[in-house]
Amino acid sequence: MTTIAQTIIYQIIEQDLNALPAWGVNEVVDLHNGVQFDIRTPLYPEGVKVKIILNWMDTYDIEVIKVTGTKAETLKTANDVYFDMLIEVLDKLIEEDKKTIILF
Repeated sequence: MTTIAQTIIYQIIEQDLNALPAWGVNEVVDLHNGVQFDIRTPLYPEGVKVKIILNWMDTYDIEVIKVTGTKAETLKTANDVYFDMLIEVLDKLIEEDKKTIILF
């Protein structure tokens, strides 16, 4: 894995050790300037990938991509994300719409 991909994964783990398993992350792919991985969440139970790319401003651009066969569709994006905001932004992109609050 490239240093950039390792750094991104490390930054996520350092902020929240349970984030990657909670998002159902598997099939981590090393990209030239980032990382991509499959996710499985209540909002996206299958066929969705997250791509995190280091941009020229030393921040991250994030894409949530739905893959169907050979077709890829960008569902959501976030740009210029600082490393300390990765967990919060990723949660909003891939989980927020399906979170439920139960009050007793």
